[in-house]
Amino acid sequence: MNEAERLRQLLDGSIDPSELEMDAEFFHLAERIYGREALEGLGISIPEPEIATPITNDNGASHGVEIPEFIEPPPMHIESEKQPKRYLFILTVGIIGLLFVGINFYVGIGSLLPLCVDDTHDAPLEFSVSTTVVDGNLHLFWSGDFLKNMTDYSITWIISEDGSNNLIEIGDFTWKTSGNFIVHSNSWVVNTPPYTYVTTLIENGTEVASLSGCIGCETITTQGQIQFSNDECSNNPKLIFSEIEEYESVNSWAPAKSGDVLDGALMMLFGIMSLFGLIIKK
Repeated sequence: MNEAERLRQLLDGSIDPSELEMDAEFFHLAERIYGREALEGLGISIPEPEIATPITNDNGASHGVEIPEFIEPPPMHIESEKQPKRYLFILTVGIIGLLFVGINFYVGIGSLLPLCVDDTHDAPLEFSVSTTVVDGNLHLFWSGDFLKNMTDYSITWIISEDGSNNLIEIGDFTWKTSGNFIVHSNSWVVNTPPYTYVTTLIENGTEVASLSGCIGCETITTQGQIQFSNDECSNNPKLIFSEIEEYESVNSWAPAKSGDVLDGALMMLFGIMSLFGLIIKK
């Protein structure tokens, strides 16, 4: 009987039940058509599955394919491996951030890295005085360098003799700069040594340098010199984090140890991160 004839008999219900019991494929096809309960009601039993016998050659070698038993792979602990790295990252960021904010507050990042640019500053202001006594006359010579152009300056002095017992003169000299350099001199008649002087340099009404000396004292001082830095970047090494986008501007910097709300918030944040990383690591 060919397959077409068997299929026709299966569909019209005239197939021999033994055919179904002997052929598992036809049994499952009949089960899908009529249902398991209908087949069992007819006394048709489920056919046993055929066991494939591997083909062997004369030497007994197997040419069949054996499917190995399924071996469950060991569980992968991906999360447990990532957790230590995550906490180590948090701890590292917390410590580095805490050190950065702390150094910026106490010392100033600008004192370590030249990030600030002061376009208005060229060099530190220099102010010096030299003295000499010739034929009973005390001569003072002032010189100033790296002054600001078109700025009002004044030099004041107090001259005395016999130590500081006899005041000779209190005077001043005022000018408006047309360059960056000034030389000035003055002289006084003196009689009783030692001679003393106190002189100051004033810029736009603000004292920026002061010098003093004694001629004829046991410790003779005949010349003095002072340098005064007008560099805003050197005077303000602390970076203001709220102005970090404009870090090259002098307005983004402040004196060391001058804190604000953002400094406190950052120190608290990085401190909590460091503490959290240490606790979880344990």
